[in-house]
Amino acid sequence: MQDTDRQYQNRSTTPTQTMVESQSIQPPILLTDRHIKKLFKRMTALWGRKFVTLHGVSDTNRAWLNALKDLPPQAISIGLERCERAIRIKTQKGEESWPPSEIEFRAMCCPSEEDFGLPTDIQAYRLAINCDWSSHPIVYLAAKKVGTYELRTQSQERTEKKFCRAYAELVDRVLNGEIFTLPAHVGPDRALPEKVSMTPEQRRESIQRGLDHLREFREREGV
Repeated sequence: MQDTDRQYQNRSTTPTQTMVESQSIQPPILLTDRHIKKLFKRMTALWGRKFVTLHGVSDTNRAWLNALKDLPPQAISIGLERCERAIRIKTQKGEESWPPSEIEFRAMCCPSEEDFGLPTDIQAYRLAINCDWSSHPIVYLAAKKVGTYELRTQSQERTEKKFCRAYAELVDRVLNGEIFTLPAHVGPDRALPEKVSMTPEQRRESIQRGLDHLREFREREGV
C-alpha cells in the first residue's frame, strides 16, 4: 500500500513524451469535504446502520478526509467497487459483512493492474516473448527496454526479472495518469520481423528434423 501511496503523492503535472507514448496529464484533483459527504452517503447505502454506528452520519472529526485527502476521486470509485464486491462475496457465503475503517478503505482504493485493464507482469512477459502488443502498449515499451532480441534468444532466468522490473515502472506511470500508444509503424503483433510462437520443445524438434534431413541428404548424395 505504501508504494501506491507514493504513486499518488509523486503524481507529475508536467507532460513528457517518449518514442512510444503520448501523454495527457492534468493537475490532480484532490478530495474535498464534498467528496467525503458523497462517500458517506454511498457507505450508508451499502451498510446502513452498521456504518452509521461505527462512523456516524458525517465525517465530523475529518478522520476520513485526512486519511484520503491525497487520493484522486477515481481511487474512491475503485474502493467503493471493491466494497460492493466484498459484500456480494460475503452474502454468497452466508457471512456477515462489516464496513471498513478509513485506513482499511484507503487500502481498498489502491489500484492494481487489473483495474486498468493491464496484464500482470508474468502475463506481459509471455506476451512480449511472442511479440504480442495487443493487450497494452507498455508491454512493447518494457520489451524494448530489455531488448526484443534478448527476449527471444536468452533464457527466461536472464530476462524475466529485467522485464518485470521495467514493466512495473511503466505500470506505475499508467496508474499515475500517463497515456501510452504504439508507434504508427508497430502493429499489435508485428513489431518484430518475425513472430516467435514455438515452445522450446517445438524449437528443438524443428532443429532435429533439419539435422535429420541434412544427414539423409549427405548419405544419399555420398557427401
